[in-house]
Amino acid sequence: IFYSLVTIFSGRTALAVSSIPLSGSPTLDKLVKKIIGTLNILIYVLFALATVVFAWGIIEMLAGAGDENKIEVGRRHMVWGIIGLAIMFSAWGIVKMISNYLGVNNY
Repeated sequence: IFYSLVTIFSGRTALAVSSIPLSGSPTLDKLVKKIIGTLNILIYVLFALATVVFAWGIIEMLAGAGDENKIEVGRRHMVWGIIGLAIMFSAWGIVKMISNYLGVNNY
């Protein structure tokens, strides 16, 4: 009994569980796959948007080569584009981890 309690509270059992089985409920499987698929599409669209914001910042910096105000605006757009890309990359990784944990690989 002592060994079981130590094993449970030490976290070793958490490593043994690799995924939650969703089998037995095809409706739940379909729902989870639709949610994951929708999140993936949303992440790809926002990833593209962040890339466009970054590229727009580059264009603004190049177009306003002599004007410090335009260069600063372009630099801000580039920074926000990079931040958006980092957030979308993180969101994509989180969705990937959740889908792997649930055993859903629909993409």
